[in-house]
Amino acid sequence: MALEPAQALVKSSNNKQNGMLPRQFAWLVRAYCEESEAKLQVNDDKEGALESARAACHLSKNTNAQSLTVLLATACQSINDANGESQALKAYFDLKEDDPNMPRNEANRRRSLGFRLQKLEREASG
Repeated sequence: MALEPAQALVKSSNNKQNGMLPRQFAWLVRAYCEESEAKLQVNDDKEGALESARAACHLSKNTNAQSLTVLLATACQSINDANGESQALKAYFDLKEDDPNMPRNEANRRRSLGFRLQKLEREASG
């Protein structure tokens, strides 16, 4: 993978930064997010998309909303991994709180994700 040298640099930097991802490496998280999305949309490479989404989540320490929702949850849903999808959505809702000034399309997406999480929880308990 072309991103491996950059990921190695992030890992060595993490050791010096108490596990925090330095701001200058946020591009790497975005690159993994974009790679995951491309694998899902263009190649229909579900396993590859999941791997890239997990890499983005891992590097961002689950602090990147895009990697948690659009990618990890979508990738898990594409391979019928309800547990993985549910965990990703729970992490997303733990990360982001409702904001009354949130744009309408983001609020609608958040509401849809909430309904999806409720459905997954009902299916898991029933």
